[in-house]
Amino acid sequence: MTYNFCTIFNRNYLYKGLTLYYSIIKHCSNFKLWILCLDDTTFTTLRKMNLTNIELVTLNKIEDEKLLSVKRGRNTGEYSWTCKPVFLLFILKNYPDIEIITYLDADLFFFSSPEPIYKELSNNSIMITSHRFPPEKKYREKTKGKYNAGLIIFKNNQTTKDCLELWKKKCLEWCFHRYEEGKLGDQMYLEEWSKLFPGIHDIKQIGVNLGPWSLSQYNVKIKNNQIFINDEPLILFHFHSSKIISFSKFEPSEDYFNLPTRFKKSIYTPYFGELKKVMEKIKIIDNNFHYGFSQQLDFIKKIKQILKNLRQKI
Repeated sequence: MTYNFCTIFNRNYLYKGLTLYYSIIKHCSNFKLWILCLDDTTFTTLRKMNLTNIELVTLNKIEDEKLLSVKRGRNTGEYSWTCKPVFLLFILKNYPDIEIITYLDADLFFFSSPEPIYKELSNNSIMITSHRFPPEKKYREKTKGKYNAGLIIFKNNQTTKDCLELWKKKCLEWCFHRYEEGKLGDQMYLEEWSKLFPGIHDIKQIGVNLGPWSLSQYNVKIKNNQIFINDEPLILFHFHSSKIISFSKFEPSEDYFNLPTRFKKSIYTPYFGELKKVMEKIKIIDNNFHYGFSQQLDFIKKIKQILKNLRQKI
């Protein structure tokens, strides 16, 4: 089958977005990836690279009066979340022959073929993934939501279009990076979908959109050079909040610090290695490209994060 993916990022996520792209190439023989470029630097750099199976979309292709009216009051992250349902509707409208479109956050990474995900889709219309917080972190659902919006799969049907139109309306009304009255960005709106629409399916495979927030409750095994989470293949990992400090230094999210060493070596080390390769490619294209770097979290803050996580377990 042809896998149709889409993602959204700006120049600060270019390294991560390209790392996602190369992981798709490795595990999908036939695919197309639509990228909504949130700035000119992203569009120009990607166009210079002349990548295969890529469709670049500029903001002016999707921005209308309603979208532009909220742009000034939202930061880049909030605006990208607001654009998500608009971008998905744009793709379905302009490419009506697409049967399934999958939205991916730019900081996701494929470790194996996505084929099992689509088998689980079956007769459903939309697939979403729970955060699957471990018991000691279950309280996070109250302010982060039950579902993670980093991976969503949509069949091209009326249910999807109705759902996206509602999501678009909600995000235009309110989409901010804070918890407020049962809302958080674009994410907590997903919790009402199963009540409003038929065919909403929560992905059961734990190796799909797995994140550092849930990893500690599982076992990691390596068989024949493939990573397994418990006894299921790791398909797609969400490197949420991972930071690039320099061309040779990376910093994972705070949940990382309490993970066993085997998790770090088998999952994070390969990803950071691929990020470094992408950074070298960009340097060849544009030696002056200097975006996407973050300040390193100091040692004291790291210790405070570890202690905070430990207290939450007690």
